[in-house]
Amino acid sequence: MKKRMLAVMLPVAAFVALAGTGFGVWVFQTNASASASADYVVTDAVTIDAVSCTVTGSLKLDQEKAVGSDNYESISDANNSISLALSADYNGLAGQTGDATGNDYTYTAGSAETKINYNYHIVTSVTGSIATYVKASTVNGVAFSGAGNDIAMANVNTDLLTKKDVAVKFAWVSTKKPTTMAEYKTMVDALAAKDSKITFTITVTSLAVAA
Repeated sequence: MKKRMLAVMLPVAAFVALAGTGFGVWVFQTNASASASADYVVTDAVTIDAVSCTVTGSLKLDQEKAVGSDNYESISDANNSISLALSADYNGLAGQTGDATGNDYTYTAGSAETKINYNYHIVTSVTGSIATYVKASTVNGVAFSGAGNDIAMANVNTDLLTKKDVAVKFAWVSTKKPTTMAEYKTMVDALAAKDSKITFTITVTSLAVAA
């Protein structure tokens, strides 16, 4: 009987000893929650709708100077007057911004007035029989590169049709300008094959937003 009484009393004594020490706590779930929204920005865009090239002038192969004279193999500007009128049609597309205050948004459209820097990349190709006799020399005063020449356009407003006039000069291939009637006839006969072409290929490269 004493053992059973002791067994009951010990847990009760332990509980009384812990009362008021902070060991006990009441917990209630109130299902509280919080939410907040984030800002977002969809930046403006630029689209290249069209690129065009119009060629004016011509390349005229004439003797110009007597055989053996200085600069005999040069081609004068009067006979070397090819010009390219380049244009690119850009459009700016407005993005959208959402500014959040708590869960409320203020929406703002972009400006679509982005200014850009880019290059017209010009590849000049001389093919067929005429390539034996003449070659591209300079593009806007810069020596022609087989990989093509870049003509820089800076800070162009995208709502404008952007235009550039480019002069392309040609030169005789070394020692290929005829110095005799026989050489002249050989050149004319070769060109009679009607396979000669001078072609300009224009692309836009290095498109970037202006700083």
